[in-house]
Amino acid sequence: DKVLQHIASIFLYTLPLKSSIPFGYYLFYKYSFLKFVLFITFPIALIEKSLPFGELLLFLILFAGLIRNSKVPYFIRYNAFQALLLDIFLIIISYLLRIIPSVELYSAVFIFTLCIFIYSMSQCIYGVEPKYHLLEICEDANLKNFFLQNFIYFLKVYLGINSEYTFIK
Repeated sequence: DKVLQHIASIFLYTLPLKSSIPFGYYLFYKYSFLKFVLFITFPIALIEKSLPFGELLLFLILFAGLIRNSKVPYFIRYNAFQALLLDIFLIIISYLLRIIPSVELYSAVFIFTLCIFIYSMSQCIYGVEPKYHLLEICEDANLKNFFLQNFIYFLKVYLGINSEYTFIK
């Protein structure tokens, strides 16, 4: 059972790695051995491409099915939350890098994400929760609940599910 938890946690970290692929196109062209990342992230890409709104659905499935489900072991829920936060940070970085387009910055983001994946994979193999300073700040300040609740609020407003909304504080 523990081995499956470790493998599932490693698989979860392929989500931010897949999101970092657009940052690494220059490096893929220059260093062909880095194309192994494409093979590692192929299952996630297949899931996202096979479903309509695949990225959003995958996010909601991981959030509702793993992170908020208390029946799922804590180790998997923790790593799913970390992977989703990393993926969200990559989305924010991608918007910021549109202002200052630079091959060096794009490459640095890809290398940074690849290093995080390798670190997370090694920690998950040993059964240790990977810790990242920025994400720990979010957890210590209890910002994760604020962020996730307001993200759900945004989705409800964007999708037009209800007509009455208030910000959650």
